Amino acid sequence: MARAAIAIDAGTTGVRARAVFDDARPSIASYREFTQYFPVPGWVEHDADEIWHAVRDTFLDVAAQVGTDNNATIGRTKANESYVTVGEQVITNYTVTTGTNGNGNSCQPTFGIAGLTFGARVSKIDDNGFVTFSMSP
Repeated sequence: MARAAIAIDAGTTGVRARAVFDDARPSIASYREFTQYFPVPGWVEHDADEIWHAVRDTFLDVAAQVGTDNNATIGRTKANESYVTVGEQVITNYTVTTGTNGNGNSCQPTFGIAGLTFGARVSKIDDNGFVTFSMSP
């Protein structure tokens, strides 16, 4: 019976999962892109939920093609830490415009995220699917 290893690679633009077999058959791969946001020049941000869905979808796609007869193991590429912001949209400032010629005043709120930003690094994923990770503020 052939055995398979499924590797998960989350990059800057998307997630790839690939299964390789110990009997030299062709590998199986799946890829999903996720949105990149550029709030300021030279800075890229991602939606953590979108990355998670891409990881889940690519893994499940490859695992379904590998089948249950192939004793799969899971690995992931080791890369840099990712930062995730957990919080809520709140009003962080507002701009008041004074009306002229009898027009009323207007108030325009500015929104920002109030909460916690932390770094998350996956240390290992064991054979039972349990994830060990570290977090830093």
